[in-house]
This record gives sequence, C-alpha cells and structure tokens, in this order.
Amino acid sequence: MRTHLVLAGLVVLTLAAGAAGAGSDNINVSRLPELQTGATIAIDPTDGNNLLAGSNSIEEGTMRIYSSTDSGQTWSTLRAHPPPAKPLATCSSDPGVAIDGRGRQYYSFVRATPCRDGARQWVYVVVRSGPDAAWSKPIRVAALGRARLDDKPAIAVDNSPGSPHRGRVYLAWTRIARNVVFSIVLSHSDNGGRTWSKPVKVNKEGRVLTYASVAVGPKGAVYVAWDDVDEFGIWMARSVDGGKRFRDHRKVASFVAVVIPHCGSGIVIPAQPRTCVNANPVVSVDTSGGPYSGRVYVSYARTEFRGRQADQRPGQCAVDGLLREAADDVTNAIGGHDISLV
Repeated sequence: MRTHLVLAGLVVLTLAAGAAGAGSDNINVSRLPELQTGATIAIDPTDGNNLLAGSNSIEEGTMRIYSSTDSGQTWSTLRAHPPPAKPLATCSSDPGVAIDGRGRQYYSFVRATPCRDGARQWVYVVVRSGPDAAWSKPIRVAALGRARLDDKPAIAVDNSPGSPHRGRVYLAWTRIARNVVFSIVLSHSDNGGRTWSKPVKVNKEGRVLTYASVAVGPKGAVYVAWDDVDEFGIWMARSVDGGKRFRDHRKVASFVAVVIPHCGSGIVIPAQPRTCVNANPVVSVDTSGGPYSGRVYVSYARTEFRGRQADQRPGQCAVDGLLREAADDVTNAIGGHDISLV
C-alpha cells in the first residue's frame, strides 16, 4: 500500500480584536478588548448555518463561547463560567468544541484552582441541546485520583450512521501523575455529556506527551494522535471497540529540533517571540462517503531551528498506511506550517 505526503491548505477563524479592513471578508467574532487565544470552531452537521467557536479569555480568567446561526455573519458570545472574583483565584484554558448529530453542542476546557504552578487541574465540559438553549454548569469529566493534573483536552463526536456507537462523545487529554509520568487518556459519554466513562490509557510508551487530538471514522473507529515532545515525534493509535482499548500504535512523523529551554521541543518564531510554536497535531478522518471515505489525516506545525517554515521533502513525514478502518483506507501525514495572525 502506497503512502502519501499531502500538503493541505488551512482555514483559520480569527478571534483577534480589531476591526477588519475595508473590503475584507474577515469578521470580528469576539469584539472584546481582552486578549483572546486558542481559537477553535465546529459546524453543526444538522444545519450548516449553526457555528460554535471558543477561545481562552486570558485576562478575564474564563472561557469565551461564540455562536452563530447565520453561517458566521453575526456572532453572540457567552462565558463558559463566571470569571473569578479575585485575579488568579482560578484560571481556564484549552477550548474544544463539537456538535453531535442532533444539534447538541459541547465545549471542553481545563480549569485550575488556584491559578498557579503545581495546582490541581481538571477537565470540564459545558453542554446545551441546541444553539438557542442555555448552557449547563461545568461538568467535571473525571476525578484526578492519584494524578497531579489534566491538560489540553480535545473533543469529538461520533456522528457516523454506520457506527455502532453513533452519538458517543469522546474526550482525549494529557494526564500527569504525581511522579510526573505523562499519559494520553480518553473518556467517553453516551448521555449527552452528563456523565463520562473512566479514562482509558491510549499510549503504550513515551515520555513527555501532550497535545492530544481525537477523531472518529465512518465505521466508528476512534483515532487519537499526540506529540511526544521529548522524542520529537507525532504518534497515533486507534480503537475499534468504542475507545475501550487502543492498538496499532504508530509514529506518524519524526523531526529534528534545537531544544530551547523554556519551549521543550517547541520553537520561537519571529512573529511570536514571546511564545513557543509546538507541533500541535490534529487528526481528521474523511466521513463524507466519497471515494476517500475512511482516510485518516494528521496535520501539524513545523519549523526549522531558525524559526522559518520547514522544507517538506517527499517521504519525510509519510506513514506506512497500516492504520486502516477499511481495506481501502490509507493513512496520510500532512506536513503543515505555522500560521500566525496579528
């Protein structure tokens, strides 16, 4: 089976403050004076006019939720939870959004109390039945137990008619134990996000694991990708039993980086000198029913050590095609470049 190297165009939703220029198609979604970061967006599979987006509202100490019912022409905004009465009393980050086949909307994030290094941090979701309904109070997905904290969740819904788990919602994230052992874990909900299963470990090995991503194939296979920052590689595994067990662990891509002490395997680029650009892999599956249905893609950011866009060479990030949901399913690696917005 041949492998492929695919270069994909990226569509970016801008949540930065500031009016769009004359004649521009950009729409100011947030319309807020505070800094908004970590933009994410989802489209309602039952009605393409309904959009759901989110961002970190850092200075407020909360998460912002953005909704549109007219294909993104106009937007309303709400907070996922009230901001803290005192600065740094609590803080939230890492927004994720998803919409299921009945129009139910999901918004995931992490929250630490108090907001300081070493504080315990949990994964939460808020849910609502549709674009005009009220959001629930934050629902804690899983107890930490002996773990130190949870970080960087990603959310996806199984909306495939041919799946035995249709309607199931999946959350994947990094769990850090008290002995600083990193794991990628996954939990699921079958009742609209009200309760969640006990987290299942996804990875078999690895050291510093982060930036989990999750997607579901047309027959219900669950794919989770993540970044092993100590080994400079992107990994992926799949489950064919609704997220109970994971197999076919494969390295999707390897890359060379010059380690910057405060960035780990990340890199500083001229456009973002105060933050670090990490690989941040995103796994996607074609569920269109077309000729490439079931094909799996992984996109990620990459730069060379001076912060310039990395030169992609044939075969550099190719996958061997062994992660398959059907006989004609080919796994693809997408070499991406960092996109920064001002």
